[in-house]
Amino acid sequence: MPGSESSRTLRFQITTTDAKLIEDLLEGARQEEGQSVEIAEGGSLTLTRHSKSRSWGQPEVIEFALKLTTNVAAPIVAAWIMQKLKDRKTKVKLNEQTLTTITQQGLELLIKQLTGSK
Repeated sequence: MPGSESSRTLRFQITTTDAKLIEDLLEGARQEEGQSVEIAEGGSLTLTRHSKSRSWGQPEVIEFALKLTTNVAAPIVAAWIMQKLKDRKTKVKLNEQTLTTITQQGLELLIKQLTGSK
């Protein structure tokens, strides 16, 4: 039934020293709170907070609301995020759960656990 799909929003936090990462995640859109980018049909990433470092080399914290509807596959979302994080030094949290080793499979598994999808 159209329009009956449910959605789940996860808190997605990245700590990084890579100042270009936020630009890549937002795909060139303005870096202001509320800015959103579509990941896949039914999935989006919305900037909720960006704490820039005042000292060179110190990490900055970027927080997003990661919205997923039931028809969005965790593998697609995990692949999109990993493409953006590839070869970058980052620390990732989803709903306060730290991903100790950042891999596509690990991210996919955590998304599935947090959203209750299979």
